[in-house]
Amino acid sequence: MRQATLDNLRNAFGGESAAHMRYLLFSERAELEKFPNVARMLRAIAFAEKVHASSHYRQSWELLGEFCVHFTAPFIFDRTVDNLDKAYHVEIDESEELYPTYAAVALMQGEKHIAQNFQWMAQVEKGHSEMLKRV
Repeated sequence: MRQATLDNLRNAFGGESAAHMRYLLFSERAELEKFPNVARMLRAIAFAEKVHASSHYRQSWELLGEFCVHFTAPFIFDRTVDNLDKAYHVEIDESEELYPTYAAVALMQGEKHIAQNFQWMAQVEKGHSEMLKRV
């Protein structure tokens, strides 16, 4: 696997891992604010982010040892309405900028399977943004 694609997988793993935890925290906040249905939706998205992180981890089988990942993760814990708005914008960025760029790099480097996975992730993240927008 070429280095840029490998770096993107590492960074995607870090970002999705952070998203998993962020959505769990958002879910707890929604429960406290008496929004049980929103909390359930956030837990479902958290699970999806865990699946994404697991996928990136498995695709990085060439990695040995420890590595540093670079990703943008808003550290926010506001009212549920604010958390939903911020999460919506993160999902839009992932679906329209991050994953399409990662897919293009992987494709350029001949990593068609990984490019397809990144394209799939972009579609799923778009679905998350649509769920968040409807709330």
